[in-house]
Amino acid sequence: RETSSFERVQAICFLDVTVGERLEDISAVLTTASTKAQLAVHLGEVAGMPKLEGDDFEVHVGGTSLKFRSADVDNDGFVAEPELVVASKDWMPPLTQEAAEFAMKGLDLNKDKVLSPNEFEAENMDDFFGSA
Repeated sequence: RETSSFERVQAICFLDVTVGERLEDISAVLTTASTKAQLAVHLGEVAGMPKLEGDDFEVHVGGTSLKFRSADVDNDGFVAEPELVVASKDWMPPLTQEAAEFAMKGLDLNKDKVLSPNEFEAENMDDFFGSA
C-alpha cells in the first residue's frame, strides 16, 4: 500500500449514552476489525480525507454522566467555566463564581481551560486534593 502523507487522524464522536452495560456493548462492536474497516471506508469518502484503513486510527468509547451532559451546554464535549457556573445553579449547594474558578483550577489537569469528562467527574481526585 502507498504511504500516505498524514501522520495521524483523530476523529471524535460523542454518543449520548451513560456509563454502563450498553456502553460496553457499543464499545465491543465499534472496536472490532470489521467495524473499523467500514469506518475507514466512510471516513475516506469525506472530502479532503486521505484513504484510510482500519489500522490507521484507533476507536475509543467512553460514556459521560447525565450531570456532565447537562453542564456541556454547547455540546462540544467539554465544560468551560461559564458552563460550570450555570450548571451548578441546580446543584446543592450551587457554586459561586469564586468556587467555580477554584474547581476549574484544581480539576483542569491539562490546563486547557475546559474540563474533559474525566476531569469533570474528578476521576483524578487525588490530584485535586493532593495525595497522602
